Amino acid sequence: MNKGLSKEATIYNYALLKKCGLGKIYSSIYIILLLVWGIVGLMWHYSGTITLLLGLPVFHYLYYILIRLLIRFTSRTAEFTWVWKKDLLWNGYLPESYIRIQRLLSIHLHLLVIGTAIIGIAYVWVPGSVFFTLLYIHCWLLLPRIGLLLKLKKINSTGLVKISGNELSLYST
Repeated sequence: MNKGLSKEATIYNYALLKKCGLGKIYSSIYIILLLVWGIVGLMWHYSGTITLLLGLPVFHYLYYILIRLLIRFTSRTAEFTWVWKKDLLWNGYLPESYIRIQRLLSIHLHLLVIGTAIIGIAYVWVPGSVFFTLLYIHCWLLLPRIGLLLKLKKINSTGLVKISGNELSLYST
């Protein structure tokens, strides 16, 4: 019994243009950079290492709040399904399905600017080791993602991206 497609069905046809990820060497360097910062923070002052351990979940929660606000208050945003992912580079609150590369890049640039502003405001009240650790975590989480998005945007600036595992796939529409 073959029912076929209904007349109201929408068929999407996307062509894969490029897949990119960090690779094993870059993934190792990515983790080693965090560990080295933890050791340096411990030698500088123990508060830097404590901030590193507490800062990772706090930043993910801050990003979650900012992403929810951006989704809610921007009229050009269609409602996507966002989920928590636990992969090395692509961890945190991220889209589950296809999203325009410009939109995802815009969200990440907003996170970078707003997060840096919040950390900059905290500069007055926190010790130097805590301030630099917060800034390091923030950059460590976002800059590799933004770099990959910019790399893919050069290939096709109007394409769709899908995050699967540690890979970012670019599709043309």
